[in-house]
Amino acid sequence: MKRLSLTVALLLCLSSGCVYFNTFYNAKRRFDEAEKQRLKAEENPNDLSARRTAGDIYSQAITKASAILDLHPDSKYVDDSLMIIGKAEFWREHYLEALRKFAELQSNFPKSELLEESHLWEGRAYWKMGQYADARRILLDLAREGRSFFADHAAFALLEVEMEQKDYSSVIKEGEELLTHLRTGKLRAGIYQKIGGAQVALARFDVAEEALRNVLKHAPSPRMEYEARTSLGAILEARGVFAKARDLYAGMLRMKHLKRGFEADIRLNLARTLFRTGQEDEAYRLCKGVTEGFPRTPQAAMAYYQMGLIAQRQNRKPEETKELFRKAQQEDRNAPAYELARQRQEDLEALERYLQKIASDSTGALDTVFDLAELYRQRLNEPDSALVAYRRVAEKDTTKDLGPKAMYAIGWIYTEVKQDSASAREAFASLVRNYPGTAYAEAAASWLHDGTVSNEAARARFLEAERLRFSGAAPGTYLPILEQIVSDYPGDVYAAKALYAVAWTHENALREEAVARERYQEVSERYGNTAVGDLARQKLEAIAEEGRADSLRLVARAEEGRADSLRLVARADSLREAARADSIPARVDSLKSLPPDSVRALPGGVMPEPSVRNEVVAPDTSVQSPRVAQTAPLVYPDSLKVYPTEVQVTLKVLVGKDGRVKEGLFVRGPYRYYEAALATVRQYTFIPGARDGQPEEMWVEQIVEYLPP
Repeated sequence: MKRLSLTVALLLCLSSGCVYFNTFYNAKRRFDEAEKQRLKAEENPNDLSARRTAGDIYSQAITKASAILDLHPDSKYVDDSLMIIGKAEFWREHYLEALRKFAELQSNFPKSELLEESHLWEGRAYWKMGQYADARRILLDLAREGRSFFADHAAFALLEVEMEQKDYSSVIKEGEELLTHLRTGKLRAGIYQKIGGAQVALARFDVAEEALRNVLKHAPSPRMEYEARTSLGAILEARGVFAKARDLYAGMLRMKHLKRGFEADIRLNLARTLFRTGQEDEAYRLCKGVTEGFPRTPQAAMAYYQMGLIAQRQNRKPEETKELFRKAQQEDRNAPAYELARQRQEDLEALERYLQKIASDSTGALDTVFDLAELYRQRLNEPDSALVAYRRVAEKDTTKDLGPKAMYAIGWIYTEVKQDSASAREAFASLVRNYPGTAYAEAAASWLHDGTVSNEAARARFLEAERLRFSGAAPGTYLPILEQIVSDYPGDVYAAKALYAVAWTHENALREEAVARERYQEVSERYGNTAVGDLARQKLEAIAEEGRADSLRLVARAEEGRADSLRLVARADSLREAARADSIPARVDSLKSLPPDSVRALPGGVMPEPSVRNEVVAPDTSVQSPRVAQTAPLVYPDSLKVYPTEVQVTLKVLVGKDGRVKEGLFVRGPYRYYEAALATVRQYTFIPGARDGQPEEMWVEQIVEYLPP
């Protein structure tokens, strides 16, 4: 009887073990199936069903693995189940849930064989959350101390983090070092690809080409091969060898393993090179094939955008061209082409408005003609049309407000676009002769002297954008000016300031944090040795700390009810306060230590910081704003003397303790009258502002009105 009881007990034990083994086996099997679907989706970006299927199967794997934790918490498969759940949550982009499972594994199974793998995925999760400092710390520790091939994977993940942060020098250095002590050859193709991509970003095309060809020698996946060959094509395009790039892309279309997953992208690349080599009809046909074969995809959106550019180049009917840009926006609102097409459509509509206004205005509408010229040059990339419009402005301008800008733009087009130094010299000489003493004439004189353009023109453009910014104008009115400064004068200090202003606008005016972070990173990399570069780095740190604080608060909410929840919330709040304290608005006083030019161009200059805006109107009764005690005769701009009209210019002026105007900023109104309006207000006498009865420098808004006699 006793033997029978033992036999039954043994059978029950084996049966129980079999149950949880089967449960774990099914979880593992579902996870492996999800992995296959995910890889299938990665190799064919347009296979949306594979992506959805992978997500569904990952969810099933999580459910089955969770059953092990709930029903069999003492089984030997608990750490394996935690790993399955963590990785599945990672691929579902539920990074906080993934981190919780990896932390649970590390805490409860410190001797598990899965420990190093859990640290790898932990580092990757922090990376995907944008927590770069934590990601680097974890991955670096594993890369240095790990004893398995996961150390190599951690080192490779570090390259991915650095690539995303555009730390190209580190990618190259660490990638080359990793190649010398790899435990597994499977990563070699990927490492060469990262090195090649970093070299391309630094425009070191010869060494980049060598690295990318090494990718092809080490059995890359189809996606990796596609990216390497596409990068080789981009190098050819950057060198201006469009025919060879065209042949390379055409060859890729003949490779079945690449065509299967990347046909639409390859066709778009090929169409672009055909367009650049003048084969516009063939390029149009290729793009049309993409719209028909891959509808409702980012590739279809880009195809419609490229078709719109071709139609514009061929001077097709305006409605046909605009319709193509509209279709690009309708295909996929999240595609990169959406914003490109939207902006181009707006540019074409602006072009029509300008042309209609010019046609209906008998006075010549020089302001509109100048805006039209700027649109042709900056947005539509039509330098010949721009030249015609700029020449008209230069010939007709009697006020000398727009003429210098127009003449300088003519010289710039001949220098930078047409490479016609003789025509550029003629334009710049005319500018110096006809508009002496202006910033644009000084820039032209520099070119005539040594063939280089001084920063006076860049400075003038920057101040123009700055004043638009202070006037409360929409970002779309001044962002193109700032971007053009960066493009036209890449080595100038005002390019650094302009790029910083672009980043700030994306962060604070447009609320596009991802774009802002990318542009701040660009400032940090391109102008790292300047005061502006330092500020950009500090901005990036502040944004990262804010993001980390938000993540901790999410973890705290997820852990609600646990003892450490309040601690996490408090830590998040302290991190947020630290980030705010280190952010640019809270650091205006520190700018006093920067060179004067830097202070003018940074908070308190192009950005609306507390140093100006918070002092205009004081909320408490102990503060009294400056008041005009005595006015003065109006200083009239020349143009108003010739063409009297009603004009109103609003300024912000800094009134000193002596009641005199020390500084002025343009707010709104026609900017060409700003200097005269400021000269008028500088003659005023004010009762100075006061705080608690004591005189104090303060900003106040002042309106100057010009009325026709």
